[in-house]
Amino acid sequence: MKLFHLAVLALLGLSGVATAADDKECEVCIKVIDELKASYSTLLAEKGGKNKLAVAEKALEKLVSKKKADAKDKKLYYFLEPMKKDAARQVTFGKETIKICQSLSKKNPEFCSIRYPLKAAKGTDYSKMRVKELKKILQERGESCNGCVEKSDFIKRLQDTERDEL
Repeated sequence: MKLFHLAVLALLGLSGVATAADDKECEVCIKVIDELKASYSTLLAEKGGKNKLAVAEKALEKLVSKKKADAKDKKLYYFLEPMKKDAARQVTFGKETIKICQSLSKKNPEFCSIRYPLKAAKGTDYSKMRVKELKKILQERGESCNGCVEKSDFIKRLQDTERDEL
């Protein structure tokens, strides 16, 4: 019986790890939904709490019409356009931001795949990054790594290009 309990606890522990495996998951979505919630709260206070859904839709329209928005935010706005009523409705319920993002990503899988570009500052510890991230940084710098096979090859190339930028 004790073995059964340990197995159940181990499975529960692993499921928690699986959900937190990618700390940048839904990062753009979370930022945009948090902005939407803040705008909604402000507009709701001004309107006196009447017709919450209309206020949430107006807050979403105001957010989407922002002229100064990041390219990734604008891409999310594009994906959000056909789902704006659903997103506004979920904000009026007071649902958690991550739960809203997850429910919207069920309707459009690309919704939570949008990420901000990686920024590597001088002195970044590349050894803790994934090879995919290292390749992305090299690409942003306009560099290639022909003949790179192992992670250490990519790290060396990144460190070389970092010195060139000084």
